[in-house]
Amino acid sequence: MAKTFRHVFGFLFYQHPVWIVLHNFLHAPLVILSLWGIAAVGAKRKVRGAHWFCWFFAACLLHSTVDVLTHNDDGPLLFFPLDWGYRFSSPVSYWDPDHYGRPFAIFEVLLDLGLAGFLLSRRAAPEAWGK
Repeated sequence: MAKTFRHVFGFLFYQHPVWIVLHNFLHAPLVILSLWGIAAVGAKRKVRGAHWFCWFFAACLLHSTVDVLTHNDDGPLLFFPLDWGYRFSSPVSYWDPDHYGRPFAIFEVLLDLGLAGFLLSRRAAPEAWGK
């Protein structure tokens, strides 16, 4: 298992063109902004479903932004497809203990619990939320 993990994330993730394209297609900010722009034009022209794609690509951009800020050396390629190598080197990593991974893990668990509590409270008392 460890050998496979090292091969996937030590070689394929950084070197294999198919893996790079598949991972960065919905992680690279330039690609996401381009797709969002196309969806926005479609929404303006009243193309069916285009508003959904606008929200989907906005969510992808939010996710990618968090990835850029929380990956020390394995974040998305910022200028993909124009540049297949540049990644922002964040001082924080959500998983690497050498780059604040432990405190971030605690923050992430607390955030997840808080969001789950919020959603459960909303489900338990929908009238309090105007529904």
